[in-house]
Amino acid sequence: MTKKTLTLVLILVMPLMASAQDKLIKKVSKQICKCLEKDNFPNIDDAEPCFEKALILNAEDLMKQYNVESFTDLPFDEIGVDISKELANNCQKALLYLADPLSEMEEEDKVQDPNLDCSELKNGDFYYMQTNPNTAKIDTTYVTIKDKMYLERMNSGKTYSMLDVEWKDNCNFDLIFKHSNDPFKKNLSEPGEIYTYEVRRSTPNSFIIVTKVGGNEYKFEFVKMESD
Repeated sequence: MTKKTLTLVLILVMPLMASAQDKLIKKVSKQICKCLEKDNFPNIDDAEPCFEKALILNAEDLMKQYNVESFTDLPFDEIGVDISKELANNCQKALLYLADPLSEMEEEDKVQDPNLDCSELKNGDFYYMQTNPNTAKIDTTYVTIKDKMYLERMNSGKTYSMLDVEWKDNCNFDLIFKHSNDPFKKNLSEPGEIYTYEVRRSTPNSFIIVTKVGGNEYKFEFVKMESD
């Protein structure tokens, strides 16, 4: 898969630019989505022709919009951001392709354990594994929860995201985004944006947490950090 296509495919949720190019981006994204739905590729790598075909079909309009003389001069990173956002919001098939393989549901994760105790989750240090949207590799995200503070650290502590946590009851909570210096996550959310989570069950060393995106449920396993 080419670097240009990876950029289009892997960066999922970033703010749309309020400009004249929005209509063109919507048009290209709609063509990509229809192609994904029609051909039903087994995975996103095989779906590369959908992205390439849509870009080529709209090459003249894209070059005019971005004021470049050749197709290769197009700002593919910028275009990828906008197309990815549009697909994330309006193309269910794209979300299914890009679902984290770690989030696959097991039968016991589909409902909340009625005897679940989440008290240990409300103050502590944890980590979870997730696909990095920029590299497509599995990364570790470290989490500290202390009272109403929720702090995530990525890239070996080089980047972070700060959120507020509000517990709705014992095992259901919202995260409210505040700020981040992470290139992906700072564009993923706006200050005040709310994400809802439900703790489904626990193991001796972890909590299984579920959130919904685009009507689909995604699972995270928050593993307890060992105390020194």
